[in-house]
Amino acid sequence: MVQLKAFSHLKQLKTDTLFLQETHLRLQDHNRLRKTWVSQIFHSRFNSRSRGVAILINKIIQFTPSDVVSDPNGRYIIVSGCLFQKPVVLVNVYAPNWDDVHFTNKVLSLIPDLNTHQLIFSGDLNCAINPLLDRSSSKGTP
Repeated sequence: MVQLKAFSHLKQLKTDTLFLQETHLRLQDHNRLRKTWVSQIFHSRFNSRSRGVAILINKIIQFTPSDVVSDPNGRYIIVSGCLFQKPVVLVNVYAPNWDDVHFTNKVLSLIPDLNTHQLIFSGDLNCAINPLLDRSSSKGTP
């Protein structure tokens, strides 16, 4: 029900491109992302109902993909291609909720074509500028 309301709202907004995190979908559930206004879906899933990222592109958007890098752990999707004949790299990330320098370095090292393509980077990086204010805990926050 929540997903239905969310997609209904997004359709009303006439969204061109969606970067979704925490999709929590298994491979067989990705059909739920198919909507009449969506022409292309790129996703990275995990083997359970957790994690997952997706990029959905509206059918009115001219996008031609040339390469896709999908994380088997459902943490990122990197799509290179042409958006209205301009070279771009689309990156969607759902980072671990702890500081993981290895993860960050790996994702950044996988982003191709930065000298020739524009970068569109989105996601939930789970970064807390001030952990006392930005993170919840079982003990409560100040």
